[in-house]
Amino acid sequence: VHVPTAAGLFADPARGAALMRRLEAAAWAAVEAQFLADDAWMAGVYGTPRPSDETLRRAVVAGLNAPPSQYQLHLQYLLPPLLPRQLQLYRVGNHFTKDRFLPLDWVLAALDALAAKGVAFDEDLDGAELIARVQAVEGLEGVDYEASWRRCYDGVAASQTA
Repeated sequence: VHVPTAAGLFADPARGAALMRRLEAAAWAAVEAQFLADDAWMAGVYGTPRPSDETLRRAVVAGLNAPPSQYQLHLQYLLPPLLPRQLQLYRVGNHFTKDRFLPLDWVLAALDALAAKGVAFDEDLDGAELIARVQAVEGLEGVDYEASWRRCYDGVAASQTA
């Protein structure tokens, strides 16, 4: 399956949601195998007692960058704390940028809601256009980009001080 950008997921929302769930599961499996299973790494980053795996999974920053930021389907999956360069980009507003960064929870909610309504669109859209196109579909319950992005963006700051 070729999905050139985040907008391509919306050509077949049910398949797009399934693909994103597979990608998220694979990303979490990599976190478990490469980080959570490494006791020395965990102690060095989180100290003791170590946070539960579920707490860490809830803290993951996950989403897609849409054009013009990324012209390929690209799942960002970051386990806090951010590295210094990532944190600096975030602090100056160049990381998880509004209308370009599509939080995974919003992507999944939008795809699921569109699939339930039988709505799909296959258009080459940038992030802001994709968000507007989804918001233009009447009757989508639980699909709020602004709230999802704000939760994600504010969660990044909170994860740096926890």
